[in-house]
Amino acid sequence: MSHYDNIGLKYNAIKSTPWGRPELFNFKKHIQPFLSKPQINVLDLGCGTGFYTELLADWGAATVTAVDVSTAMLAGAKARIRNSRYASMVELFQGDGLKPTVYGPKPQSYDLIAGVWFLNYAKDFKELICMFSTIRKNLKQGGVFVGVCMHPAEDVYNFIVHRNSKLWAMTGLEDIYHDRLPGDAGFVFKAVFHPPKAVKFGQTIEFEAYHLKKSLYEAAAWLAGLQGKLEWQHCEFPDNLQGELGVDFDAIFS
Repeated sequence: MSHYDNIGLKYNAIKSTPWGRPELFNFKKHIQPFLSKPQINVLDLGCGTGFYTELLADWGAATVTAVDVSTAMLAGAKARIRNSRYASMVELFQGDGLKPTVYGPKPQSYDLIAGVWFLNYAKDFKELICMFSTIRKNLKQGGVFVGVCMHPAEDVYNFIVHRNSKLWAMTGLEDIYHDRLPGDAGFVFKAVFHPPKAVKFGQTIEFEAYHLKKSLYEAAAWLAGLQGKLEWQHCEFPDNLQGELGVDFDAIFS
């Protein structure tokens, strides 16, 4: 059973935190240009309760295939999509990204693959290769993968020491780093989200994930067989969020 079976629909509250807004802002900015062409078929890996599954359809995808390992999260995604105007465009499957699987009618069926907080569940280099292999098996030649993951730091310890954890906590998120991974690969961390008081039935949500160093992501992608340019994009913060919290977001990484 996935740990997320115990979280289920409570996960939706994360998107209501101030932290959820820069995530949405940046993901939309970088993936929407690839959705501007006609007949773009998208695979959404680690779809959770379908938050981005629905948005990918709204932003222009012709079809969206959504996959998650958790039955409870998928139940939430099915309920969300069933009640939307995109029900006929979306298929949902249970699947584990660590077990490279073809989700389309044939290998390499998808023009675009999304993975929002997907790769951060690989605890080591071997598992990271497996996840990228799942992407490779499903991505068309010339297709694009757009992911959201932890900050691309080669020295993860130095990143942890210098990040402004108090400022991040103001957005509703606390990342609590604890165990160092073998071989200086990175760290295990616990993500703790505190939904705003205004969210009905909002509860603190906790789960563990992994922050691997930048070079492991890059090497795993090549070894899994992905080709083309790999780009790390700078995270931007919407002005309205900066004003709401009354902070200079440049200080987050100071």
